[in-house]
Amino acid sequence: MSFWLSLWLFVAPFTATQDLEKDYIQGLTFSRNKQHKQAITAFKRLLPKLKATQQQRTKGTKDWHIMTLGQSDVLYHIGYNQWQLKQRRRACETFFRIQKMRASLPKSWSTWGVHPDLPARLKRAQSLFTSYCPLIPSHITFHVSPKRAYIELKRKGRWLRLSNMTLQTKQTSLTIRVMASFHLPNTQTIALPRWSHKHVHIKLRKAPKIVARRQPPKRLPVAKKPDYGWVVWVGVGAVIVGGGVTTALVLTAKTNNHIVSKDNQPPKLW
Repeated sequence: MSFWLSLWLFVAPFTATQDLEKDYIQGLTFSRNKQHKQAITAFKRLLPKLKATQQQRTKGTKDWHIMTLGQSDVLYHIGYNQWQLKQRRRACETFFRIQKMRASLPKSWSTWGVHPDLPARLKRAQSLFTSYCPLIPSHITFHVSPKRAYIELKRKGRWLRLSNMTLQTKQTSLTIRVMASFHLPNTQTIALPRWSHKHVHIKLRKAPKIVARRQPPKRLPVAKKPDYGWVVWVGVGAVIVGGGVTTALVLTAKTNNHIVSKDNQPPKLW
């Protein structure tokens, strides 16, 4: 009895089992012939069919969990062929999905009389995942504008400038800063799932132009003209009293004239 018949003979209609088995055998044939890309395509085509069949079962029942085992087995074959193609990041993502599915199964699943190859496959997927996948980094590629912009990575409180636009890391969160002359800086914290290859596009905004305003020239204060209540001009012989001017005495060197009164008495100035 084939794997699929032993797995689903009592949980799926016979016609549905035949269709699933046909797709499964096709994927196995590609894999054995080292046609890894075709094998991945065939097994990926099978996954949504398994998911749809599972939705027809009652969640949490044995039938439901058996369909989970079927998906785990298909994922193993996808991950195996990805590993053969040196697609290690994608293989680790696939093996991680298997670990999540396996964690949802009851501990008694191995006693259900499933195909004997299934436990060994799941164990091998777990071994590859725990031994190699922690060492495989994620990739992130930056696409920035303007092209002359550069990227700085925050690490331990310091900003380190990156030498190129591609970064490999095992971290799941990065804080970066993109900078360029005459542009406003852009700081972002980026979530990076493990074993993923992420493309990040960042466009900087131009900095506003600063218009310098000239200070108006300082004007010297104009001296205020004195407000004379009364002033006596001695040099010119004039007296200003209350705004009125009375000529009292004029002496000229040229005429040497004397001003006298009619009775030959000195004139009265006041």
